[in-house]
Amino acid sequence: AGSCQVRTGCGHMSPTAGHWLQRAWTSRTYSGDATEGRHSGLRCHVANFRPLVHPLLSSRFNSHATATSALTPRRSMLLSSAPQCASASQLLLLLPLLLATLVAEVALHPANATSNWESRLPPASRSSYASLGEIKPWSGSIDSYKGLTTLLESCSFRKEIIIISTTDVFVDAAAQTVWMLRRFSIDHIIVMAPSEEACAATRERIPGICCAWNDIWFGLPPLKNKLSEHGFSGHRRLMQMRLRLAARSLRLSYNVLFLDTDIIVFDDPYKYLKAPPFDEIEMMFSGGDADANIGIMYVQNAAPDGPVAWIFAETADRMLRWSEAPEFITEREWPVLRNYQHLMWDQSNFIDAYVSAQLGRPTFHAAWNFHGENAEFNRTWLDAHIQVTGTRRKILRGPLNDAAKGVARVDHYELHSVELHRVFTGGRWPVAFGGAGYPTQRKEYSKAWQEQLRESGRPLWPEPEDPACADQADLFQVPGEQSSRSSAVRSLAGGDCPGRIAPERVVFFPTWMVAFWSYMNQMQHNWDVKKVPPTQVFGHNLFLIGDKRVYKNVLKFTYGWYGIL
Repeated sequence: AGSCQVRTGCGHMSPTAGHWLQRAWTSRTYSGDATEGRHSGLRCHVANFRPLVHPLLSSRFNSHATATSALTPRRSMLLSSAPQCASASQLLLLLPLLLATLVAEVALHPANATSNWESRLPPASRSSYASLGEIKPWSGSIDSYKGLTTLLESCSFRKEIIIISTTDVFVDAAAQTVWMLRRFSIDHIIVMAPSEEACAATRERIPGICCAWNDIWFGLPPLKNKLSEHGFSGHRRLMQMRLRLAARSLRLSYNVLFLDTDIIVFDDPYKYLKAPPFDEIEMMFSGGDADANIGIMYVQNAAPDGPVAWIFAETADRMLRWSEAPEFITEREWPVLRNYQHLMWDQSNFIDAYVSAQLGRPTFHAAWNFHGENAEFNRTWLDAHIQVTGTRRKILRGPLNDAAKGVARVDHYELHSVELHRVFTGGRWPVAFGGAGYPTQRKEYSKAWQEQLRESGRPLWPEPEDPACADQADLFQVPGEQSSRSSAVRSLAGGDCPGRIAPERVVFFPTWMVAFWSYMNQMQHNWDVKKVPPTQVFGHNLFLIGDKRVYKNVLKFTYGWYGIL
């Protein structure tokens, strides 16, 4: 089948194996039906690495891969997993592949190119969460509390919202996602865009859609340092915006379905999310004890001051605290933190906040891992976290409803679940976990974020470092004896420590709920438009070679799901 050596500066995380691959330059080999990535002894095996195009084009893809194997490492960046890793001239080399895909799709499915192409799609059912015609399309800034509440009141249905994001570059992928949801009469969708102009372009492309934007700097002068550059510019700025919208919505007791746009929606998700085993779970995503993929995620019935709402708020909060006091990171003697691209990634910080809620104390195992000068630290670091994560995992078992049986092809479910708790330092920062994780005092940016969270008028969780909570017992045995004292930051809640409240739960989506194309087993998962019932509710591209502008839609073409809009 031919193989090619690919160097990428983007890396990825396995949502199944629970291993991280190096975010710095890593060499991978793509060959035939498998992809293997190795770094520092970690191994990720990605099954069924197939051509991105219809099987009739396989020979073309294989010859392309063989030719690419002769490229220099610099030029082989063409096959990168994120757009910033390839130049515009390199991306032009992908155009023949994309055009061939389009031609093949139209040739093989001529109805797709006509006005009645939708007749080839499987029937779309309506659930009790069908909101088409019930939404009042709204567009505006959500910097103010009034803007936020107007958006949510206009664009929600039964306290449910769906958040996606786009720029003018990826608006077609967003339009495809909206179209797929609207097939099931689901229209309580909010598009986060980087600006008013981007929202105008989005609404022109997607009539009747709700769209919002906000100032990530709270009206303050933009921060300009190494950390803010990696965490709040370009695509990551948009990720911050949608993360904050979710956090503020949870503070107002809305339920949130979080979606990337490189997905296929095979069936109405609410038929499954509102039925056992998911209907009594507060948070769901694909992941494990110490990892998570946040591209498809659902939160329901979360307490406004509970651990799930805290996870979303904390993900944004710690990145602000580091950016407003960059010397806390850049001048740190141990552990040495220099991989700012990884440190300031929203997904690695979400994972850390999730693991923190699982353990009941703040940890930073994902964001502080993979820093080149920390080889020895990384080994002990991972060992320390492996000792304590997953120790309270529970297995949930029970019968599936008829709809889920059809998709899962089994009668019963078996899911992994863990409990989530409020987070406290207990007055100490264990050295085994890297020592103090926050600057000693908040500055104006993180204070402004806390003020936005308080606008709901609901009680706020106590600060993890609040001295009033220093007597909170740890939920597990902290490795090692040596620790440094907590910083003296007062809780915004004030007064005595409110302590821990009832835990909330997270479950990990089974593959019949969310299937990743890069990892899917062809014997169990079929993304073809003709497959009824589908073998999964959501399909997520996750990781493909090429530029995002190509791979966000190429699988939709390949399997017959691209809407001619």
